Amino acid sequence: MSLKEKTAVVILSIIMIIFTIVSLSTDYFFFTYNNYSRNLKVDFRQRYKDNLDWINTVDSVYTLSDSSYNLSINYLNQLAKEKLTDTTRLKDIYYIKANILYQNNRINFAIQTLENYNKLTKFQTSKYLSLKAGCLIKQDKLSEAEVLLKVSAEDYIDSKWYLGDFSGSNKILSRTIGLSEQYEIIKIKLTILSKM
Repeated sequence: MSLKEKTAVVILSIIMIIFTIVSLSTDYFFFTYNNYSRNLKVDFRQRYKDNLDWINTVDSVYTLSDSSYNLSINYLNQLAKEKLTDTTRLKDIYYIKANILYQNNRINFAIQTLENYNKLTKFQTSKYLSLKAGCLIKQDKLSEAEVLLKVSAEDYIDSKWYLGDFSGSNKILSRTIGLSEQYEIIKIKLTILSKM
């Protein structure tokens, strides 16, 4: 064999080796991609099922709270014990519990539960702020509630409605207070005039 033939054989061998490596790595890539895709579909289905189960659980808790406030709170406490490691679900449980407590006028307990919720979050969510504002309104802490509603209204559309309702009822209340004070002043003036 001549030098040209030997060089051609070596180059042809190198090309064959490169072609084999490329084809093997491509097969591996598609095999890996297909496995990843299959696992992703299974994972998505499981997450979807878990979320659907959770939504049904939340609905059943709210339905239960309509008929038996105590049973729903006990059920939520049991769920909280089961879900201690799942902070997302635990936050949901605390929020739902605070909401049910608020609806049943257990305002101090609702605020305590909201504080537990707040400890799990990195920041105060708009949901949290609006529910806490509702609790503060029921405690007649109107100025604090208004501040929370204004902050919450930046991100949470429902808070804009709450803020509008709050501002409207607050103006009516201040007008009513103003009218009653005016009535008292007129009553005093009439009393003084009647004694003259």
